[in-house]
Amino acid sequence: MTPEVPLTELIAGSPFAHLGPEGSRILAALFRPKRLERGAVVFLEGETGSSFFIVADGCLKAFRRLPDGREITVFVIKPREFFGFLPLLDGGPRPLSVEALEPSTIQELDRAAFLRFIHDNPTFCTHLMAYLAGRLRGCLDQLTVVGQQGAIERTARGLLALVEKRPSDGSSTYAQLPFTQEEFARTLHLAPENLSRALGKLRRQGLIERVGKGRFRLLKPEALLGLAGNP
Repeated sequence: MTPEVPLTELIAGSPFAHLGPEGSRILAALFRPKRLERGAVVFLEGETGSSFFIVADGCLKAFRRLPDGREITVFVIKPREFFGFLPLLDGGPRPLSVEALEPSTIQELDRAAFLRFIHDNPTFCTHLMAYLAGRLRGCLDQLTVVGQQGAIERTARGLLALVEKRPSDGSSTYAQLPFTQEEFARTLHLAPENLSRALGKLRRQGLIERVGKGRFRLLKPEALLGLAGNP
């Protein structure tokens, strides 16, 4: 499990990064920590949303359940990342379900408290709109990239998204699958056999090495970044 990240650092990496020291201090007082055991469900798809969350430690997954009962993991949420942002803004239903993959700590911000905060800090709305515009542009760009990618490129992108904290001393970089390889394939919109072939090709090219169950050493991270469309 990863060390817990201080709340002030979490806010600095969230949509609230432009608040400044005083605004961050006021907002931090509105968050409440919540401890989760592995398998704990934070909320289910379709439930009315009333909170925003930032991950302080651990790992969670956002998923959807198909009509036939299968689950599809849409993305994995790691420390410093956030979720529940849309319902925070509009109070609408949750678009996804979220569950803890391991013991985790999340920081929760209630929507009512958030609305009072922006009422008292109207200039923050300008920064929030700029942030949302940037996210939308990024999503559109990502859709274009992903739509053009094959199995190798998607696998490289998926492994990079699961990288543990990048070392600053030049030591090895690792990626750990928090679920089965079959579920990993579904998150990449690949058939399991296509993912297996892509992983094999990346190993033969000397870009990755399997070092345990669901664990990979990324031997050439920069080459993987190039494949993933992030030169």
